[in-house]
Amino acid sequence: MAKSVKKRHVGSKAGKAVKAASVKTKAAQVKAAAKTYEICTTFPGGEPTIRLIFHGLFCFCFDGKNSCEIGIPNITQDILHPHPQPHDFNIAVWRKDSGTCPPVPMSVPIVDPKLMLGRVTLNVIKLPLEGVCVYQKDKNAFDRNDLANNDSRDWRWVLDIEGDIYTQKVTKDPSTLRPSMTINEGLFYTVYPTNSTFHLHPSGAPNINNDRDVGHMAEIVGANIYLDQNEIAVLTIPTIASLPHVFTFAGGTTRTYQIDVTNNCRRGVQECRFDPNSTHVEERNDFYLYYETFTEPAGQPKFELITTSSTRSTYDPGRLGICSEKHSKPGIDSNDETPCGATVFGQSRNPG
Repeated sequence: MAKSVKKRHVGSKAGKAVKAASVKTKAAQVKAAAKTYEICTTFPGGEPTIRLIFHGLFCFCFDGKNSCEIGIPNITQDILHPHPQPHDFNIAVWRKDSGTCPPVPMSVPIVDPKLMLGRVTLNVIKLPLEGVCVYQKDKNAFDRNDLANNDSRDWRWVLDIEGDIYTQKVTKDPSTLRPSMTINEGLFYTVYPTNSTFHLHPSGAPNINNDRDVGHMAEIVGANIYLDQNEIAVLTIPTIASLPHVFTFAGGTTRTYQIDVTNNCRRGVQECRFDPNSTHVEERNDFYLYYETFTEPAGQPKFELITTSSTRSTYDPGRLGICSEKHSKPGIDSNDETPCGATVFGQSRNPG
């Protein structure tokens, strides 16, 4: 009888263990399902046919592997009410022959995305279509403060509004993120993470008790597209001033391309200057502008991005294999202490 009781007791423990494991598995599945993007843990070697470089205010959303839609914050563009920190949306295409950058790119200055007649599209045409994914070194826990032992290309350096800042979806204002840009194939990754580190401070809070450490963050984001012979990609940029600008890119040759997609802060021909030590949120960096594109969850505060450790570093596009203009206004400005970096809505399939 005692053995029988013991056997039932052991069986009860096993049942609890199985149930607990099942709960953990379900919780893990729920957590995994919360992210709308696919993960790729392999980064191909060699030069991609197309390398996209994103710098400035952008909100990335992924519809699984089907597509990436990038919201373009337009809140600083208003002819009647000029913004003190206007962000200009522009696209430039570099055509590289045998890896050599030309002196200047083919530029499509847009400035105000609201003046476009529709969304920008980059469509890869091939069979089968591989779709989109983000690069992660692995699926282990990610330490945002450990730049030395993590892959600098890992997508998780990109600040996730629905993951790093809040743990749930936020309500977005589609009018502030339109038109957008869609891409149907590519490997998305971090091109340049900051050397400086940061924390999030609840706006208006008198102390740092509820601050959140976010460590390093992506300042420049990229996407690689690999095309073989007889495969093409088509970039379409609709503008109000003329017929759509259409660029066609072919694979299987020694010619490759770089597409700069920027939404940088500019005052005339000068880039905006921020002070990481300023007590005014608008003068510290432009992260605060993201809060004009969505509403924080009920009961949750707005957060300010504050520099924890400041490291001045010179952005070197040549070292990163990125084309840049040497004798004119650069398309990509970088300031490690006050980054103008992209974000991701990690639980949303589109900008709203």
